[in-house]
Amino acid sequence: MTALPPAPFTIKSALDFTDEADNHALIVLHFGYTGAAPTSGNLTTMATSIGTAWTSNFAPLYSTSGGLLTVVCTDLAASNGAQGSASPNVSGTRVGGGLPRSTAMLFNHHIAQRYRGGKGRTYMPLGVAGDITGGGNWGDVVHQQRPDCLGRLHCLDDLTHGCSGASKRICHPQLLLAQGTPGDTHSVPGA
Repeated sequence: MTALPPAPFTIKSALDFTDEADNHALIVLHFGYTGAAPTSGNLTTMATSIGTAWTSNFAPLYSTSGGLLTVVCTDLAASNGAQGSASPNVSGTRVGGGLPRSTAMLFNHHIAQRYRGGKGRTYMPLGVAGDITGGGNWGDVVHQQRPDCLGRLHCLDDLTHGCSGASKRICHPQLLLAQGTPGDTHSVPGA
């Protein structure tokens, strides 16, 4: 397979999660930076910061039956770009069984320019089985957490990696669980 072209001033952060059946889920977030390329030490600091942000902000939304295992940050500016990692290995703190593997909270990202193709999105394995109501719909507790979830994701906006420029997420999220009035619901596949 042909190697992907370099992505200047871009850091890829891969978050590896596990669930009660020891299945793995991977979330990939991209950050931009300015200035000099980050070193492995810088990216290890960034991975540790992402792990800390997840522990503080997302663990309360994740089932106690799983958690965040590792975070790996890679500079995509060159094929041999620096890489750093951290192993938070922290479980979620929300009581309740995990959701089916086909279920996730969807964050749609706003892109600052016009382009052809789909918009960026992040699927996060947040929530517990009790969040799904009869008929396979998200329950009220998830709708009530919607603004809080966005605030939690914005905690990643000002992460720094220790070199000359601050990191910024390249896409900005919008959590789509329901549209319109708070009573609107969307079906959850696989529930």
